[in-house]
Order: sequence, then C-alpha cells, then structure tokens
Amino acid sequence: MIRTIVIIIVLALIAFLSWRFKQTESLDTTAAVEPAHQADFFLKNFRMRQYDETGLLRYRLDGQRLERFPNDERTLISQPLMALYSADDPAWRITAASGEASSEKLDEIRLSGDVEMVRDAAENRQPMRVSTASLLLKPKTEFVQSKHMITLVQPGARLVAESLEGNLEQGQFELRNVRGRYEP
Repeated sequence: MIRTIVIIIVLALIAFLSWRFKQTESLDTTAAVEPAHQADFFLKNFRMRQYDETGLLRYRLDGQRLERFPNDERTLISQPLMALYSADDPAWRITAASGEASSEKLDEIRLSGDVEMVRDAAENRQPMRVSTASLLLKPKTEFVQSKHMITLVQPGARLVAESLEGNLEQGQFELRNVRGRYEP
C-alpha cells in the first residue's frame, strides 16, 4: 500500500515537472520571436535636415520620437513637424499626431491625426491653411495627397473637399467634390 502511494507521488511529480518544462520551452520560443518586432534604433526629440545639390536647405523634420523597425522597414514618427523650403516662396509647415514611412529614406511619409499644412503670406502668395485627418507626403517632390475630407482656408475663402492632390512647390491643388464660401 505504501509502495503504491510512493509510485503515484513519483508519477505525479514527473508529470508536473514535464508540464513545467513544456511551459518554459514555449515561453523561450515566443521570446526568440519577439525581438524581430522591436525597433533597432530610436531617436528622442530629433531634428533632421535635407539639403539640395547646391547646399540649400530643402526640408527639415523634427519630432518627439522616431523608431525604425527592421523586419518590415517601417519608421514611426511621433508628433512630426516638417518644413518644406523653396527659394522664392514661404515655407510650408506640416504637423500631425503621428507619421509612418515605409523606408528609412523617408521618401513617402503617411501622416495621420490632426494633419495641418500652413503657408505664411508672401509677396505673391496669400496665407493658406489645410486641415485633414491623414495625408501622404513625398518630401523630395513636395507631392501631397489626402483621400479624406479636407478644409482649405485662405483670406476670404473657406473650401471643404472630399480629397486633395497637389504640389506644394508649385502651389497647385486638385480638389474633388468641393463646397465653399468665397468673400471678396
């Protein structure tokens, strides 16, 4: 009788240890997969500058945090502030809650959350403010596109459109399904 109880206890102990070993083995497997989804570097309160061939400042990008994820080559940006400069026109300042680029070159940046584009007045240009929920920005070509509702405000005019596509350097925008108010 005592011999049977000892055998049951030993078998129970073996079963428990085997189950426990299996649990730690599965935890080790998930821990090995996890680092692939981690950023390989991050920057806090960063400032980046891009210059053209002649050495003139083309654009600058500031933000609270930038993280690069190597497994899918994404770059996430918190609180981006981008300024695009042109020799003759005032700079465009673009802000958003967050941004995501599909490469570390930042050729295309998808901005989202309270996106605003602001251009100050200049000798030949009126001030302008464009607001939308999200925006695709290509800094090198100054191309912008939004497939969300946009609001464009200039002195004497307020336009609301379903989408926007344009070139900031040329100051040309194509708006779709526009409603607006114009006051001369």
